[in-house]
Amino acid sequence: MKKTTVLAAGLVLLVACGGPSALYYRGVKPLNENELSMWLVKYQYFPTVFVLPPWKAIYVNDAERDHSFEHAESVNRIAQEWYRRCGYQLLEVPRVSVDERCTFVLEALANGA
Repeated sequence: MKKTTVLAAGLVLLVACGGPSALYYRGVKPLNENELSMWLVKYQYFPTVFVLPPWKAIYVNDAERDHSFEHAESVNRIAQEWYRRCGYQLLEVPRVSVDERCTFVLEALANGA
């Protein structure tokens, strides 16, 4: 996916976690710079990563989120560092209503984010 994938009638596919995340979470051994560069060239994604950091006011523990809020913040920091290392531009989505978040992302995409 070199940019976003247009599905039909202006719909856009947004990937929650793509190749860069898989490379980070692969859990074997860290990639050296040459290996990382090879993977990043081979599997190019849209250059902007929309970041939705943990939000204390709405954070809950459930079957999917069994870690503490502090752990979520730590994972978020590490993930942001990783995406920057991979050369991505990070754009934080504001902590507003779901509709406003969607509008923010769509407007950012329309403006070439």
